[in-house]
Amino acid sequence: MKTRRRGQLGGGIAWIRICLLALDVLIGVTAPMFGQSTPSAAPQTPPLMDRQREIALALSACPASVASKAGVYVLEKSGYVKVRDSQNGFTAIVQHALPTSQDPQCIDAEGTRTFLPRILKVAELRAEGKSPEEIKRSVAEALAKGVFQPPARPGVDYMLSTENRVPNAKGGVVPFPPHVMFFGMNLTNADLGQDGTLGPDGNPVGPAFVVAEGSPYALVIVPTGTHSDSAHASAERTTAKDKGQTSVSAESHAVAVARAHVEAWSNHDWDKARKSLAADVRVTATTTLPTMAATDLTGVDNYMEGLKKFAQAVVPGSARVIESIGDDRNALIMLTVKAVFGPGAPEMTVPAARLYALDEEGKIKVEQVIFYAASEPLNTEDRKSRRTP
Repeated sequence: MKTRRRGQLGGGIAWIRICLLALDVLIGVTAPMFGQSTPSAAPQTPPLMDRQREIALALSACPASVASKAGVYVLEKSGYVKVRDSQNGFTAIVQHALPTSQDPQCIDAEGTRTFLPRILKVAELRAEGKSPEEIKRSVAEALAKGVFQPPARPGVDYMLSTENRVPNAKGGVVPFPPHVMFFGMNLTNADLGQDGTLGPDGNPVGPAFVVAEGSPYALVIVPTGTHSDSAHASAERTTAKDKGQTSVSAESHAVAVARAHVEAWSNHDWDKARKSLAADVRVTATTTLPTMAATDLTGVDNYMEGLKKFAQAVVPGSARVIESIGDDRNALIMLTVKAVFGPGAPEMTVPAARLYALDEEGKIKVEQVIFYAASEPLNTEDRKSRRTP
């Protein structure tokens, strides 16, 4: 029998430890990202979604050119099941790095070979009732045996959904704008010029940053906004803040929260809509419709009661965002929905402007709404084509 030299053994153990840290971050086998403990009351398995809703959410992570032929997985009680085979090497899946997070992903062929098996295994072990510690041991054994492998080449993992709720470097779960992840084996944030500064959302400040840094599973995160528009902008944004200015973007943190909230209530997902709200949320609404009085409600229960009275008339899936802009704490969205106000009533288009302000926890604290109802469909494309460049 061959004897392994001490130096070789130490190097192998160090490599496995690095990989385990990466797995903690990327798969959520421990609670929030950098080793904080899971509260005993925290859920150990993610809630199940309506299947069609989950398929749509998974595919929303993909570019349009990829989505139509990507494979799709959905989560069931026993773990993930494949509902569509891939025709282009990509796989769409709503991962849950933590049971409370929501991470729609569109993984390329190399990621499907290397990252996907671990995502599937973690979900299977959670479904079996395994604790985070047991899952970590199981993953460690599979890693040591070579069952799970790091990427062998650069690749891409798209996360282009507007409904990302991901773990951050502070151990929380926060909305995060659409972004692209690249396999950056062994890269560190220092390699990208990062100095360790965290932004208000708990992620490194800059146009790009690395998770699982220094490991074979390192991922470079690149928000899809430009330098100055990104919710994670670089020196330009810091300078603007120093001057008392506010950086605005169509893909800002507050815009992502607001769009996810609209998506929830317009599809009658009341529980999800409620989770976006602060306990003392206040909403005011004004309309030109003579049959509807102005609204001024405070408190999450009153808000949800008023929201349901209006949104139950909304046709699920009909929400269309025309424009959106915001910063870390404020968002303004112009949108339309289709609604039927009563039995036998005609379907109407309801244009609205919705202004949101978030509290320090990223919850909606203030919403101001103005809207009306149009009997004829609006041609927003014609309006856009007439816009001055």
